[in-house]
Amino acid sequence: MGANCDYHRFRDELESIDVNVRASGAESLAVDFALEGLPKSASAAARQRRARFALVALRMELLRHLLGLPSFRAYSKALASSDLLAEFCGIRDLEGIKWSSKSTLDRASKFFSEGQLESLNRLMVEVCANSDLCGDVGLEQAVDVSVCRIPFRFHLSGSFLWAQTNFSSGTV
Repeated sequence: MGANCDYHRFRDELESIDVNVRASGAESLAVDFALEGLPKSASAAARQRRARFALVALRMELLRHLLGLPSFRAYSKALASSDLLAEFCGIRDLEGIKWSSKSTLDRASKFFSEGQLESLNRLMVEVCANSDLCGDVGLEQAVDVSVCRIPFRFHLSGSFLWAQTNFSSGTV
């Protein structure tokens, strides 16, 4: 595994979340939400920018909660100094790491409405409970969510990987 097993576990966890975000349809739903608010007359470039930021905002918030809700100042420093974190959030390109300022992180944290966050959370629960879809997010069998309580909102859960891996404890 290498010298720093905690780093490797964390990297593997981010890779798993990356796969789950894509496979669950959460990214597609986030883009749909982002485009809902644009006027029909919005240019293709404006639509593309908004869709891109929706993906970044979703991933930034998942990561921020996974990291224990650091201050925007601390989070900004972490993103700007870590290729791993920046890559996960989709803010690293050939020129370096972009969009890691405190104001951008704050904007990302407010990008989705409460209703949209609830829909994203519901989507993940539905994927985990669906025997045809649960394999897409790494589950061997569907989870019986009829007895699970969901006392949190999507943005307070840390990540939906957290929800996925804690079904066995009876708490989502």
